[in-house]
Amino acid sequence: MDSHELKKLFPEATNIIPKDKDQNLALSLEGKTWFIAKKDLSEREFFLLKNLEGKYDLFKTYTPWQNYLFNGQKQPLINGKLRFLYLHIENLISERKTEWQDLILSFFNSEVSSFWLDQTVFVIIDKECTLTQSDIMGIITAIDGDFETMTRVLIGLVWCKEDNLPQIFKEEKLIGNDFQELKKVVAIPEIALQFYFAHSTKNSIILQTYKKKLSTSSELITSLYKVGGNVTQASKDMYIHRNTLEYRIDKLQSATNLNLRKMDDLVFSYLIIS
Repeated sequence: MDSHELKKLFPEATNIIPKDKDQNLALSLEGKTWFIAKKDLSEREFFLLKNLEGKYDLFKTYTPWQNYLFNGQKQPLINGKLRFLYLHIENLISERKTEWQDLILSFFNSEVSSFWLDQTVFVIIDKECTLTQSDIMGIITAIDGDFETMTRVLIGLVWCKEDNLPQIFKEEKLIGNDFQELKKVVAIPEIALQFYFAHSTKNSIILQTYKKKLSTSSELITSLYKVGGNVTQASKDMYIHRNTLEYRIDKLQSATNLNLRKMDDLVFSYLIIS
């Protein structure tokens, strides 16, 4: 169903937010939210639309990429490598959705593909893979300023057409869902270890017990991990004397036998507390 068909069936439908919003049903279609007054509907129409309310997928014309990723249809043409960019957008008003989409896609070549996963998640199939994390940060920051939005981006890994892209898409999206409160632009390698470790350790009594043991040393462990175990730099970042940091490392080692000067112990400890 497209907007023209909707208007034929329900001429009173509007994409302008009504003052009495609670007295309307809201349906998402073609990137816009349409409102239909409940008083204008028959009992049967109300029952049908009420069951479809908010279910964006039922009203959407699927792109070739959506049909491939979700419905098992033919893979779109891929000439080389690609990556998925997952954009989570807040506060984007429906009237400017198309304008926002056109602007973000203007930073990619004409062959770029994209689709709305739901009302707030926009997916770009990036076939160039040339924009750096810093580039994307600059683009998103500027667009958020123009549209008064809040956008977070997950940068997927680079893949080729031989890879199992539907399953990869599903797993990358799952990783992103677990780390929604991180910085504005994050890449899969930055959070993958934490994701896999967390999902494989939930039932481990050993690791859960050690998480409690290390809870008071989380700042120490995190600071050391971020600088690759460099004690001098970590002490500067924590605004403490190097000797103080050395003392804390020794104290933790005495209590747990984990030596944060050893990279294996440091990585192990960091994954536990993350």
